[in-house]
Amino acid sequence: MSYWELYIREHERHGQWMLTDIALPLADMYPQQAWELVLGYDQERLIGDRVAASVISLIQKFSSGEAKINL
Repeated sequence: MSYWELYIREHERHGQWMLTDIALPLADMYPQQAWELVLGYDQERLIGDRVAASVISLIQKFSSGEAKINL
């Protein structure tokens, strides 16, 4: 569980870094394409949020015994 908590925190930190250090400076450099850069960032962030929510849900199901791994 602690691995996934760390993973999610780092994912959030990386997303913030991508926005402030990459997407926004590129939007300043290419104002005509700024909307595409911000849209791409937002889409990536939403996908990451969905993945994180799925991982948390699965961890909770396995932790509670609601789900089991069938090998």
